[in-house]
Amino acid sequence: MQPTISMSKYCLIVRMTFILVLFAGPIFSLAGNSGYLCSVTTCSLTLFDSNDSKYIDADHESMDALNKAMLSSLITGDPVKTKIVAEKLDRSVKSAGNADSEQLSTATYLLGVYCLKEKRFGEAIKFLESTAAYKESHNESDERYAKTLYNLGIAYFGIGDYEGQRRYSESSLEVEKKIYGEMSPLSIQTYFNLTTACIGLLDYEKAIEYSNVALNISGKNPGTIDQADLAGFYSNLGVLYLRTADYTKAKVYLEKFVSVYSDSRLQKDENYSAVLGNLAMTYRYLGLLTKSAEFYQKGLDMALSTNSEPAYSFINNYAIILALDGSKMRGEYLLRQAVIRAREHNGEESPLYFIALFNYAEYLREFNITNKKSLEYFTLCLDYLNKNHTNLFLKVPLYLGYATALADNGDNYKALDVIQSILFAGREMGGKELIEKDLFNESTFGVN
Repeated sequence: MQPTISMSKYCLIVRMTFILVLFAGPIFSLAGNSGYLCSVTTCSLTLFDSNDSKYIDADHESMDALNKAMLSSLITGDPVKTKIVAEKLDRSVKSAGNADSEQLSTATYLLGVYCLKEKRFGEAIKFLESTAAYKESHNESDERYAKTLYNLGIAYFGIGDYEGQRRYSESSLEVEKKIYGEMSPLSIQTYFNLTTACIGLLDYEKAIEYSNVALNISGKNPGTIDQADLAGFYSNLGVLYLRTADYTKAKVYLEKFVSVYSDSRLQKDENYSAVLGNLAMTYRYLGLLTKSAEFYQKGLDMALSTNSEPAYSFINNYAIILALDGSKMRGEYLLRQAVIRAREHNGEESPLYFIALFNYAEYLREFNITNKKSLEYFTLCLDYLNKNHTNLFLKVPLYLGYATALADNGDNYKALDVIQSILFAGREMGGKELIEKDLFNESTFGVN
């Protein structure tokens, strides 16, 4: 079965909605003026000595003290304390207005990092762009500026904007080369993000170019690359070759991902289960059906116990495989349960609910289960997309799916209008209010 290509986010879509999970690098924070770069999610640096502990616990309101407390909280990973300090720092930033100061620039940077960790990408972009503007206005091309640009790339990846991710990652790389040199291992994450962005933009030639540079850097600097980062890099290379239908190479890199996780005893998180799905798909294309079934089952066991985007992407992929193998109602049941789970855990205004609902609507349409329900769910997705500047990677697939469902329903003129809204920027499709509460009632399709 040869795939035809359309588009997605974390996500790359093969055929209709086969979703291949892409990874971006970690969020970076800058410790004081020392120039030391650390991943907020893993760093255990102690920034203050015993004489500075007053900044961590005291209720100081100066922006300088709040900045120090915010940085300490981010590094120690205390979510409660970080939230409290972030709220105070946000109020301090708002009261500062349009002041032009290094302290304010630091505050917006730290708030941007915090919002990234909380997956509040729109707010992160606002804060980080403020920091970038300050650096540019003062001609400060330093490490803080480089990491601000890097984190902006991560934020744009978070909203599904690959173009924005690529733009800021390229700018970050330019600054990094001036600071660290042309082939520094400190730039490996930026090459990693550029590879991700280029795959998402279907620029495979450039993705391969960035990948080769990163592999060259890694080979010349053994032991300097974090194993989790290396695994993610292999995963994205696997996605690249899966997207280009080079299944043999996809198999090599995806198996390297699994090997790194096993050899380094890394925690098998939601990303691991998603890559198992990509590997299962690769085995299927290569005709290794027994291995494919084995890896699908391993991934499904993990996905069903996880509330995350990679988990819902895996379930969507597996449902499509079931449908292609003649068990489309079993696939429908899994996707319907995914929608219910996303709604219960995250609410109807969450990005995860939107993704699960979109997958379900596409599945109902593609496999001729019920076009009427598919249209209803596409309408809800349109409502969400028009109200939220996130999950932008699904805009074109959503409009195309909705237009196809309309055409299948005989509403050709409206379907044409939807297609025109894709071709002519600025036009948005509207939706309807949420429909009945038992939208996904267990008895809808009579599946046990």
